[in-house]
Amino acid sequence: MMKSPLRWSLLCLLVVLTACGAKPDNNIVLPQTDSRDVRYLRLDNDLQVVLISDPSIDKAAAALDINVGSRHDPRDRQGLAHFLEHMLFLGTEKYPDAGEYQSFISSHGGSHNAYTSFEHTNYFFDIGAAHLDEALDRFAQFFSAPLFNAEFVGREVNAVNSEYQARIQNDYRRALDVFKELANSDHPFTKFTVGNLSTLLGGRGEEALRQDLLDFYEDHYSANRMGLVVIGRENLDELQAMVVDRFSEIENRKLSDSEIKVPLVEETPLRFELKPRREMRELSVSFELPDVRAQYHKKPLNYLGHLLGHEGEGSLLYVLKKNGWAEGLRAGAGFQYHGGSVFNISIELTPAGMAAVDTVTDMVFEAIALIQSEGVAQWRFQELTDIARLQFDFRTRPSEIHEVSQLANNLHYFSPSDLIRGDYAMTDFDPDLIQDLVNAMTPDKAIIAITRPELEGEKTSELYNVSYKVTPPTAAELERWKVRAGVAGLALPKPNPFIASDLSIKSGEGSEVPRQVVSTGRIGVWHMLDKRFSLPKGNLNVLIRSPSASSDATRQAAAELWVRMVRDELNAFAYSAQLAGLDYSLQARWDGIGLELRGFNDKQGMLLDSLASRLANPEWDEVRFLRVKMDYIRDLENQRHADPYRYLSSALSQQLQRFRFTTEQRLQAVQSLGMKEVKAYSREVMSATQLYLMAHGNYSESDARQFARVAADFLLGDRVPDAQPEQVRRIPEGNFGESYSLEHNDSALLWYLQAPNPGHRARIVMGIAGQMIGPAFFNELRTRDQLGYVVYGGAYPVREVPALYFVVQSPVTDTADLQKRFRAFLDNWQESGIDEQTYERNRKALRVKLLEQPRNLWEAGDQFWRDLMDGYTSFNSREQLVDVLDQMGFDTWKRELLAILEEDSRRSLWLQAGGARGEKNLGVQKLDGPGQVGRKRQFFLYEHPPLKH
Repeated sequence: MMKSPLRWSLLCLLVVLTACGAKPDNNIVLPQTDSRDVRYLRLDNDLQVVLISDPSIDKAAAALDINVGSRHDPRDRQGLAHFLEHMLFLGTEKYPDAGEYQSFISSHGGSHNAYTSFEHTNYFFDIGAAHLDEALDRFAQFFSAPLFNAEFVGREVNAVNSEYQARIQNDYRRALDVFKELANSDHPFTKFTVGNLSTLLGGRGEEALRQDLLDFYEDHYSANRMGLVVIGRENLDELQAMVVDRFSEIENRKLSDSEIKVPLVEETPLRFELKPRREMRELSVSFELPDVRAQYHKKPLNYLGHLLGHEGEGSLLYVLKKNGWAEGLRAGAGFQYHGGSVFNISIELTPAGMAAVDTVTDMVFEAIALIQSEGVAQWRFQELTDIARLQFDFRTRPSEIHEVSQLANNLHYFSPSDLIRGDYAMTDFDPDLIQDLVNAMTPDKAIIAITRPELEGEKTSELYNVSYKVTPPTAAELERWKVRAGVAGLALPKPNPFIASDLSIKSGEGSEVPRQVVSTGRIGVWHMLDKRFSLPKGNLNVLIRSPSASSDATRQAAAELWVRMVRDELNAFAYSAQLAGLDYSLQARWDGIGLELRGFNDKQGMLLDSLASRLANPEWDEVRFLRVKMDYIRDLENQRHADPYRYLSSALSQQLQRFRFTTEQRLQAVQSLGMKEVKAYSREVMSATQLYLMAHGNYSESDARQFARVAADFLLGDRVPDAQPEQVRRIPEGNFGESYSLEHNDSALLWYLQAPNPGHRARIVMGIAGQMIGPAFFNELRTRDQLGYVVYGGAYPVREVPALYFVVQSPVTDTADLQKRFRAFLDNWQESGIDEQTYERNRKALRVKLLEQPRNLWEAGDQFWRDLMDGYTSFNSREQLVDVLDQMGFDTWKRELLAILEEDSRRSLWLQAGGARGEKNLGVQKLDGPGQVGRKRQFFLYEHPPLKH
């Protein structure tokens, strides 16, 4: 269509004017499958900007990363950078309302967040693509004209303190707390990143804190230390016009950072032990190394992490597992900063491994010595180069909000052309650099941390109350670590057989949705050749349906042990496949066993054959079984140490869905299970099965049929299993609930409010309400009332059963008070929070969410498989919901919602964890209490999709 002369001339003038405020560069290297338009700019104020134009997206997104973090906190205001992150959201000169930004983002189908780390503060959001311009107008104001209103200082200090309290039992933070006490006090790493009432206020008052906050903002927030990334539907010139004027207003104070030159640890070797909250045992061996991030084309620490963290035959983990000493191992660069880095080897030990921790430590140094002597090889580096190249060329694009956040951070480390490629660039083999780094990993430079629950420490850390003690290695131990005696079976990795070589795209006509190509009553196969993403990759999903898989807690525990046995047996074999971009998952489900393969399709058949054969015929090894059983028991026991709000969310699923058994039920069941019982159980399950298989991606129909033949050879039983529908509990009218005793000081309350009838109509009614309620609930109970860091609410559908739910974890009040506030909020919202304008805005936002297209092949596959498992064999669940949404007017919605929320007929489930304040009387009954059984139909039933039409 021809543009009018006036419009065309104005557009040309706009481009010329905006270009005056920026220096463009369009040379960013993209993956071969990425057709988006990308532009790099450096504004006149020295702010780096990347613009990405993608007309196909449903969500636009933006992120701004500032090279400022907790290292810059004043010693007497630790947590100040994090506190600033909180305060920045609470109003600007142009948009002074503290809740306006969140409300705008949420009501237009988006989300937002931020994080503070040692050297970075990162702010990001996504939103319905049509509203990017308005969102950027609000976002830019944070960095040019924030208010930092005095009235919010006290509230946000409490919010930061609540965040600290909510994570005070997190074992990662607890271990970090101990290490910071032992590290060099002159190193900024030792500062407290999160902050609390003591470190932020320190008895000096809110006015003084606000002044220090303003000073910190002036001293550290500068355009030349910022990177901005924006993804939108608009073309690059239009995106540039949105950005240049707004973000050019950010002041360039021409700030720079100095390199940290003091050592992280003054004297090594350092060894210390600490007591965790959870049932866990871990050995960590770390080394302080130079900062090599600028040499990202060489990636020497990635190379070393690959060799030490390998899990294949001959690896350190493989040998430790054979001895029954370890469950897992991680190796690689952890903490990296301007001036240094820490390379870490962490081993998850069994009780037997902890008893042999001195020998395990010796083996770590043996593995390092093996690399020092023969591990630096060109062919090994080239193998990683080939894998990285494939990962980049066929990159799985993340969600927009995650992509902008990561790329904004990358702007500080990679050249503009390598903004996306930098994470994958591994092209320059530098054997001398690798050798120098591994040679520096000597016993006398080691930092050794031992985590064990049996410890009785001599000291207690100040911030997280961790019991610990320092146990310096003796001269004899140090000498032993230096002597190399060799370890039987320890070897460097062999060549990887799973690296894809056939990257061709299958010929043939693609389809919009999967279609069933096999329908026998025993086996159902769905196939879709995906031409939208057109990648040499695919999703292969298999459900081995057997209703006896988890009809009681004992069977569910046995299923979990069986599956874990198989995963453990296959780990050494499948690890190379995972490295090469071919991953799998094997899970025990309520209705059988779920198997998924995803990644490059070239070698999937080889992996499927191994998985299916091992699942049908595991190696029933008693030593492996006992180790796997102890690991499962430990995982169940550790669920008691989960954050209360997470525990309650998991408990809600168990309360609502039949054949989901509680942690306590499964823990009791697993104790009595031996290998003989689990083996018999697996044979029973496999005797009566049906197979559901979906091949979506770069597969021909003959590929899908061949996959089905392989699966059937191993996994199809002799009999057709009995029908067993999924059952979702129907909550009766009234107040029901459950209390949980957890080892956490915070109280937590979850309110689940179910609609009386299932179906699309009720789901839309509750979905719009949830869209509206979420921001209002957060603003009132979190921002205004400061009840806790964890506050959220919204819609909670389970299959076709809709509901609303509200959750708060609080360090300042009990569950009875929370219940009053939940009810008061909902009553007030019904009276004053419902109006047609707000309804219409949130109705449109929900429509955007429902019609949001998958961003990558994996999201598309997940949607198709979820639809199939939910019985939508036409794969149109979202379209059906949108049809109902489009026909629902405000008056109808309001009438039907208020009928559901009528106080006298509410169907409420209250789940509480009392914390230090104890369990409170919430006036509830247990769901299965007297008089409930048989009063009404207790469950909504959902059948599996038929395999034969």
